[in-house]
Amino acid sequence: MPSEAAVGARLDGLASESIRVMHDRRIPRSKANIDHIVVTPGGVWVIDTK
Repeated sequence: MPSEAAVGARLDGLASESIRVMHDRRIPRSKANIDHIVVTPGGVWVIDTK
């Protein structure tokens, strides 16, 4: 199974003017985080890498 860094690198390859990729975003007032968020014209994808 790919690591978080490997998944992040693959997602970075998708980034463009219309696709935004963000990694390791903190959830306010929590110790939790979101591994990857991809924002596209078609929707928002939240990805938790295990």
